[in-house]
Amino acid sequence: MSIIKFSLMLFSIIFTTTTLTYSIFNEFLNSDISFFYATLQSAGLSFIFTFCMLCLDFLSNYIKILNTKFYVIIQYFILLFIITNYAKYFKWGDWNNSLYILIFIISFSFIYTFIYIVFDIRYKKEDEYLHKKLKSYQNKIR
Repeated sequence: MSIIKFSLMLFSIIFTTTTLTYSIFNEFLNSDISFFYATLQSAGLSFIFTFCMLCLDFLSNYIKILNTKFYVIIQYFILLFIITNYAKYFKWGDWNNSLYILIFIISFSFIYTFIYIVFDIRYKKEDEYLHKKLKSYQNKIR
């Protein structure tokens, strides 16, 4: 049950930030895309991000490098790859302009940093809590 609650919380946070970012970029680009279409694209991207982040959290139990301090960096590059390909596929902006690409990557980096610093979203908190409980139980038995 907690994985469902975690994934819904993660999806809602990512959906909100993705929708806001997409809306801001639409204003700067003077795009005439409807709000419904933009919301639908943001929901799809948020679903992909949520699925990817849940998979990475699950795989971190089996792949040692994902359970280190490099986890956030690895996750950042995977999510950056996903969002740039998603943006190119749905033609979000001018991908021939290097300044646009730089602004897009910097904006995504700020959002990613915001999500991790402010919300500190990782399923590992619950794993750490369970690990501490297990250690205390083992110590009581001895």
